Amino acid sequence: MAYLHCHSCGWSQDDFWRKGGYNPISWTADLEESLFKDKIYLDPDFFGNSKILPKEDADGLYITGREFVIIELERIIGIIKNMSILTYEEWEKVKNTFKCPNCGESNWDID
Repeated sequence: MAYLHCHSCGWSQDDFWRKGGYNPISWTADLEESLFKDKIYLDPDFFGNSKILPKEDADGLYITGREFVIIELERIIGIIKNMSILTYEEWEKVKNTFKCPNCGESNWDID
């Protein structure tokens, strides 16, 4: 995995994907189990900009499993939308000419 980011403006994208290896779509396999839960308790930071608001009881903030799956799928969609270069192989082909989609610079780092 490699995390691409611009040193000029801070733009970044998710780690490069590998077929049969890392990619955020593979995370969806774990979501099916969550879908049917009545309550999933979460830290307040989890909700971020979500339009789904948690409920609260004596045990803390919670949402339904369905709501949890919706938030996670929206997050995965955001990751995919933000990916300018999907694989390291693609990066190797364009690394000398690729400009940051945010600031237009070519000041890259890969962690």
